[in-house]
Amino acid sequence: MSKLNPLFLDSTKGFGESVGTRIELTGPTLLPGEELFARIRDNFGRDQQISLKLEDGTFVGRIWLTHQQNITYQFYIEKDGVQIASSESKQILALHMLIEQWTPERPAAEPIIEKEASALTDISIQAAHEPIIEVDNFAEETFTQLIEKWGL
Repeated sequence: MSKLNPLFLDSTKGFGESVGTRIELTGPTLLPGEELFARIRDNFGRDQQISLKLEDGTFVGRIWLTHQQNITYQFYIEKDGVQIASSESKQILALHMLIEQWTPERPAAEPIIEKEASALTDISIQAAHEPIIEVDNFAEETFTQLIEKWGL
């Protein structure tokens, strides 16, 4: 596979165009008869499920998503058609890559992706991995620092 500059790729895609997303998951250990899946829900409530296959120690899959659309995703393990473990569901913007570390959260009896589609449409868009600042403390600390700096 050739190396592509993701900044160039993202700059040529408009909001809402289709993008091939590579999904990579590290960490799970499957026993004989178990399969690993990813379920992705878009902001219209449509679910897609794909099977992840082991490649060089990483479970990999590929899916077409709408570029920069809010999605909810979750990984889960099935054996004989019964879910036996799942990860926490998370929300991100659909881009070219989705890379995650397996951390199981729920026992098999609980359903996956519990969020309602209507709740997903109200999500504000923010960049993944941006630090979150508590606005109240931030404003108060900044104000105090300015007063001290200017000697007021």
